[in-house]
Amino acid sequence: MVYSDKFYRQIKATVERHGGKGRRLWELAAGGNPMVPPATALANLKNLVDLVRAEFEDEAKSLIRDLDELFKQ
Repeated sequence: MVYSDKFYRQIKATVERHGGKGRRLWELAAGGNPMVPPATALANLKNLVDLVRAEFEDEAKSLIRDLDELFKQ
């Protein structure tokens, strides 16, 4: 899909409004390639967040469970 220059400026402004972390996330979602379509980068970002959340959520629960066991001893 072809987007207007205005739309690209709005995307850039939105990403910039989120600061350095937002910029890094967007670059990561685009694979460091500015030619990746925004819709693809957004889908990648959503998938990335879901992956990270699932990965760390499981690890955090496991760590908490193990630490709770230590405190019960």
